[in-house]
Amino acid sequence: MNLMNKLAKRYIAVSLKREYASENGTELNSTLPKMSPLNPQYKTKKQSVFEKIVA
Repeated sequence: MNLMNKLAKRYIAVSLKREYASENGTELNSTLPKMSPLNPQYKTKKQSVFEKIVA
């Protein structure tokens, strides 16, 4: 299992425990593929990942 999968599972577990998922902080960012926040695709990718986790 790669690091991003472990971080994603941890983020999901924490979100379930507190009963909501948060876009703020570094938890969600740690589940994303490595890319610069200045990359125009970064925000789109972050939103897409967040929506999938929330669903």
